[in-house]
Amino acid sequence: MVKGLPILEELDENCVDCLTGKQHRDVIPKQAMWRASLKLVHSDICGPINPKSNGGN
Repeated sequence: MVKGLPILEELDENCVDCLTGKQHRDVIPKQAMWRASLKLVHSDICGPINPKSNGGN
């Protein structure tokens, strides 16, 4: 025990955040199903970036 440290009481109730943090997630499948139907999608979600880089790109 550490000198000067107060003894903490155990609580019978848990907060919602504690319970949510302890929930288990589903296992991620090894083979993703979405790849078969969408193939591969590239998109520019950022748009033009200013200022341009030193290389002019």
